[in-house]
Amino acid sequence: MNLVFPMASVIVVNYNGREFLEDCFRSLGNLDYPSYEVIMVDNASTDGSVEYVRERFPWVRVVGLDENKGFAEGSNLGVTHAKGELVAFLNNDVEVDVKWLIELVKVVLSDEKIVSCGSKLLFHERRDVINHAGAMLDYSGGGYDRGFGEFDGEKFNKIGITGCTSGGAMLVRKDVFCKLGGFDPDYFAYFEDVDLGLRAWEFGYKMMYVPSSIAYHKFGGSFGKKTSSTRIYYCQKNRLANVIKHFEAKTIIKAMVVSFAYDTYRILQFIRHKKYESARAIIKGSETFLKGLNTSIKKRSYIQKNRILSDSQIKQLGIIASLRDMINEQMRLEKLKIFDSRTMNVPR
Repeated sequence: MNLVFPMASVIVVNYNGREFLEDCFRSLGNLDYPSYEVIMVDNASTDGSVEYVRERFPWVRVVGLDENKGFAEGSNLGVTHAKGELVAFLNNDVEVDVKWLIELVKVVLSDEKIVSCGSKLLFHERRDVINHAGAMLDYSGGGYDRGFGEFDGEKFNKIGITGCTSGGAMLVRKDVFCKLGGFDPDYFAYFEDVDLGLRAWEFGYKMMYVPSSIAYHKFGGSFGKKTSSTRIYYCQKNRLANVIKHFEAKTIIKAMVVSFAYDTYRILQFIRHKKYESARAIIKGSETFLKGLNTSIKKRSYIQKNRILSDSQIKQLGIIASLRDMINEQMRLEKLKIFDSRTMNVPR
């Protein structure tokens, strides 16, 4: 029986990313998919991105915003303009393979419980190295990319469940995405995909990693390298919000202990390497989280009242990393010294 492929909408959120748009939209224009549209949500760019896209790629529908609303809210606004029943989110610094979209769609259509599918992301300038091959979640409220910095190989070619799908290259069912509340606009950027992943699992849906869907990421293009203070700030405040919103009361104490140990380790490491701005970003992110605590508690009330799977049931799925796994991953990344795809140092 032949699959009937529904219309899909590809949403690219952009802020002053003109230098990346040629590769991104050129690759989207070559997709092997019967019916799709491409929407660029522009967060009030000042680098001529809108004019460039309208002239160079007139088939891209541009939704211009009056201010920078970030990736999370920008994506949600893009969904309100989407005609497709399936919606794909793609970072502006990502180039896709011709089969990128159709491989995601095949999997999401295979099971009505699958709400989202995510791609294998390779580094744009080192296409034999993994950026993302699914994700592990953790009790700090965050998560990490499976395989980051490792050479691509057979172990990354197995389709399977994932803690969340990367907002950099993912597909969702539009109706379920809206039912789940979309991305949390208070997050602005980072870990909004972890938040969505947790909600999906809690409400009885599945998220899948699809290695046959391949994309190439110019890592660090949007907010800089992993030690960028901006990136660290948003990750810190958002993952702490995840703890309050998602974990059951009995888990929160454990989560906060894990978070405190994790933050202490990271702050000491940053200070040791004289990365004082990075250390301060952790503290500033924590302060912003505390200021918004009441809002997180209100969101928590709805999630806990309506969730289907418990913390223990989600843990049994094998998508939650332990504190030891988190620290081991942090230490591994420090040895790799991968901060962006242009200065990559991968042991051969």
